[in-house]
Amino acid sequence: MFEVLLVVEWKFLLFCCFGVVLWIYLKKKKKFRVLCAAQYWDLSIYMLLRSWLRKWFLAVLLGIRCISKLAADITNLKERRQKNDINLFLTRKNIQDLNWQRKNMQLTAGAKLREMESTWVSLVSKNYEIERTIVQLENEISQIKQQHGEANKENIQQDFQ
Repeated sequence: MFEVLLVVEWKFLLFCCFGVVLWIYLKKKKKFRVLCAAQYWDLSIYMLLRSWLRKWFLAVLLGIRCISKLAADITNLKERRQKNDINLFLTRKNIQDLNWQRKNMQLTAGAKLREMESTWVSLVSKNYEIERTIVQLENEISQIKQQHGEANKENIQQDFQ
Protein backbone atom coordinates (compact mmCIF):
# COMPACT_ATOMS: atom_id res chain seq x y z
CA MET A 1 0.00 0.00 0.00
CA PHE A 2 2.74 2.40 0.98
CA GLU A 3 4.80 1.62 -2.16
CA VAL A 4 1.80 2.24 -4.40
CA LEU A 5 1.30 5.63 -2.77
CA LEU A 6 4.92 6.52 -3.49
CA VAL A 7 4.59 5.68 -7.17
CA VAL A 8 1.30 7.52 -7.53
CA GLU A 9 2.63 10.57 -5.70
CA TRP A 10 5.82 10.62 -7.76
CA LYS A 11 3.88 10.60 -11.04
CA PHE A 12 1.47 13.23 -9.74
CA LEU A 13 4.30 15.55 -8.66
CA LEU A 14 6.09 15.13 -11.97
CA PHE A 15 2.83 15.93 -13.80
CA CYS A 16 2.32 19.00 -11.57
CA CYS A 17 5.87 20.23 -12.22
CA PHE A 18 5.38 19.82 -15.97
CA GLY A 19 2.12 21.76 -15.66
CA VAL A 20 3.87 24.58 -13.80
CA VAL A 21 6.60 24.77 -16.43
CA LEU A 22 4.05 24.77 -19.24
CA TRP A 23 1.97 27.42 -17.49
CA ILE A 24 4.99 29.68 -17.01
CA TYR A 25 5.99 29.12 -20.63
CA LEU A 26 2.56 30.10 -21.89
CA LYS A 27 2.25 33.02 -19.50
CA LYS A 28 5.56 34.63 -20.40
CA LYS A 29 5.30 33.67 -24.09
CA LYS A 30 9.03 33.18 -24.21
CA LYS A 31 11.05 30.30 -25.49
CA PHE A 32 11.59 27.49 -23.06
CA ARG A 33 15.14 27.54 -21.74
CA VAL A 34 17.13 24.58 -20.53
CA LEU A 35 18.12 26.48 -17.40
CA CYS A 36 14.47 27.08 -16.55
CA ALA A 37 13.77 23.38 -16.94
CA ALA A 38 16.66 22.53 -14.65
CA GLN A 39 15.34 24.89 -11.99
CA TYR A 40 11.87 23.36 -12.08
CA TRP A 41 13.41 19.89 -12.10
CA ASP A 42 15.32 20.86 -8.93
CA LEU A 43 12.09 22.09 -7.38
CA SER A 44 10.29 18.85 -8.22
CA ILE A 45 13.15 16.79 -6.79
CA TYR A 46 13.07 18.86 -3.61
CA MET A 47 9.32 18.37 -3.26
CA LEU A 48 9.67 14.63 -3.83
CA LEU A 49 12.45 14.28 -1.31
CA ARG A 50 10.57 16.30 1.27
CA SER A 51 7.45 14.18 0.92
CA TRP A 52 9.47 10.98 0.94
CA LEU A 53 11.27 12.07 4.11
CA ARG A 54 7.95 12.65 5.79
CA LYS A 55 6.88 9.21 4.76
CA TRP A 56 10.22 7.84 5.89
CA PHE A 57 9.40 8.85 9.43
CA LEU A 58 6.11 7.02 9.04
CA ALA A 59 7.95 4.07 7.53
CA VAL A 60 9.97 3.72 10.70
CA LEU A 61 6.72 2.83 12.34
CA LEU A 62 5.75 0.41 9.55
CA GLY A 63 9.02 -1.46 9.20
CA ILE A 64 12.42 -1.78 7.61
CA ARG A 65 11.10 -3.00 4.25
CA CYS A 66 9.55 0.38 3.51
CA ILE A 67 12.72 2.16 4.58
CA SER A 68 14.87 0.08 2.24
CA LYS A 69 12.45 0.78 -0.62
CA LEU A 70 12.58 4.48 0.15
CA ALA A 71 16.36 4.46 0.23
CA ALA A 72 16.46 2.61 -3.09
CA ASP A 73 14.05 5.10 -4.63
CA ILE A 74 16.09 8.05 -3.37
CA THR A 75 19.34 6.61 -4.74
CA ASN A 76 17.61 5.86 -8.04
CA LEU A 77 16.35 9.42 -8.16
CA LYS A 78 19.83 10.78 -7.43
CA GLU A 79 21.34 8.65 -10.19
CA ARG A 80 18.78 9.87 -12.70
CA ARG A 81 19.42 13.43 -11.60
CA GLN A 82 23.17 13.00 -12.10
CA LYS A 83 22.58 11.57 -15.58
CA ASN A 84 20.34 14.51 -16.42
CA ASP A 85 22.97 16.93 -15.15
CA ILE A 86 25.63 15.26 -17.29
CA ASN A 87 23.38 15.38 -20.35
CA LEU A 88 22.61 19.04 -19.70
CA PHE A 89 26.31 19.84 -19.34
CA LEU A 90 27.17 17.99 -22.56
CA THR A 91 24.39 19.77 -24.41
CA ARG A 92 25.62 23.16 -23.24
CA LYS A 93 29.19 22.24 -24.18
CA ASN A 94 28.10 21.15 -27.66
CA ILE A 95 26.19 24.39 -28.15
CA GLN A 96 29.19 26.41 -26.99
CA ASP A 97 31.53 24.50 -29.33
CA LEU A 98 29.16 25.05 -32.23
CA ASN A 99 29.00 28.78 -31.48
CA TRP A 100 32.82 28.98 -31.37
CA GLN A 101 33.07 27.19 -34.71
CA ARG A 102 30.58 29.59 -36.27
CA LYS A 103 32.41 32.58 -34.83
CA ASN A 104 35.75 31.36 -36.17
CA MET A 105 34.24 30.71 -39.60
CA GLN A 106 32.77 34.21 -39.66
CA LEU A 107 36.07 35.77 -38.59
CA THR A 108 38.02 33.96 -41.30
CA ALA A 109 35.38 34.88 -43.89
CA GLY A 110 35.60 38.52 -42.79
CA ALA A 111 39.40 38.50 -43.08
CA LYS A 112 39.19 36.97 -46.57
CA LEU A 113 36.60 39.55 -47.56
CA ARG A 114 38.82 42.43 -46.41
CA GLU A 115 41.79 40.93 -48.26
CA MET A 116 39.77 40.50 -51.45
CA GLU A 117 38.48 44.05 -51.13
CA SER A 118 42.01 45.46 -50.89
CA THR A 119 43.16 43.42 -53.92
CA TRP A 120 40.07 44.57 -55.82
CA VAL A 121 40.89 48.22 -55.07
CA SER A 122 44.47 47.74 -56.28
CA LEU A 123 43.24 46.00 -59.46
CA VAL A 124 40.79 48.83 -60.16
CA SER A 125 43.55 51.43 -59.74
CA LYS A 126 45.85 49.46 -62.08
CA ASN A 127 43.03 49.20 -64.60
CA TYR A 128 42.57 52.96 -64.44
CA GLU A 129 46.30 53.51 -65.02
CA ILE A 130 46.26 51.14 -68.01
CA GLU A 131 43.26 52.92 -69.54
CA ARG A 132 44.92 56.30 -69.00
CA THR A 133 48.11 55.03 -70.66
CA ILE A 134 46.09 53.67 -73.61
CA VAL A 135 44.41 57.05 -74.08
CA GLN A 136 47.80 58.80 -74.00
CA LEU A 137 49.23 56.36 -76.56
CA GLU A 138 46.20 56.83 -78.82
CA ASN A 139 46.69 60.61 -78.63
CA GLU A 140 50.38 60.24 -79.47
CA ILE A 141 49.55 57.92 -82.40
CA SER A 142 47.01 60.40 -83.76
CA GLN A 143 49.56 63.24 -83.43
CA ILE A 144 52.18 61.17 -85.23
CA LYS A 145 49.68 60.30 -87.98
CA GLN A 146 48.82 63.97 -88.34
CA GLN A 147 52.50 64.90 -88.59
CA HIS A 148 53.19 62.15 -91.13
CA GLY A 149 50.02 63.01 -92.98
CA GLU A 150 51.10 66.64 -93.35
CA ALA A 151 54.58 65.54 -94.39
CA ASN A 152 53.12 63.15 -96.96
CA LYS A 153 50.87 65.89 -98.33
CA GLU A 154 53.87 68.18 -98.73
CA ASN A 155 55.83 65.40 -100.44
CA ILE A 156 52.95 64.66 -102.80
CA GLN A 157 52.52 68.33 -103.61
CA GLN A 158 56.23 68.66 -104.29
CA ASP A 159 56.13 65.62 -106.55
CA PHE A 160 53.34 67.10 -108.66
CA GLN A 161 55.00 70.43 -109.02
